[in-house]
Amino acid sequence: MPVDPPVVVLAWDEDEEEEENDLPETELIDDPEKLAEIFPDAKAVLAEQDLTLLDTAHMMTVRGELPPLDEEKILSLEIEGDEADEGEELEAEELQELARFYHLDQLYSIYTPLEPIPLFVKVTAEDEMEILEPGEPMVQRLIDTFMLQDAD
Repeated sequence: MPVDPPVVVLAWDEDEEEEENDLPETELIDDPEKLAEIFPDAKAVLAEQDLTLLDTAHMMTVRGELPPLDEEKILSLEIEGDEADEGEELEAEELQELARFYHLDQLYSIYTPLEPIPLFVKVTAEDEMEILEPGEPMVQRLIDTFMLQDAD
């Protein structure tokens, strides 16, 4: 797992007309150029809460003491898996909102997952780190080992 909690940035489409109790459309910002463009604003708004936004090798993370959980700031997203079939249930992920900010008239929110995200990597022959996919046999063995350790 990353040492610091990972964060994601969502852009909100405020122009869409919403039905009662519906959230506006959101878009996960994962384009490196877009993240680099909004990074200074995101970093500044988190600094107001004594949090440091870090652009680490594979994801953005935040360092510092996270605010206490507030039920009103929990967002539950239904995320499609890469191999989702029609009729297959979507995986729900709960995120805690850390901050909101505007950049060029666009509303963004910064969230951290409530559940930790494990990352499995291996060192290549060139001494570089390569993230392993969850379905790889090596990852499955590691997950099984960790689950057995937690059971003890």
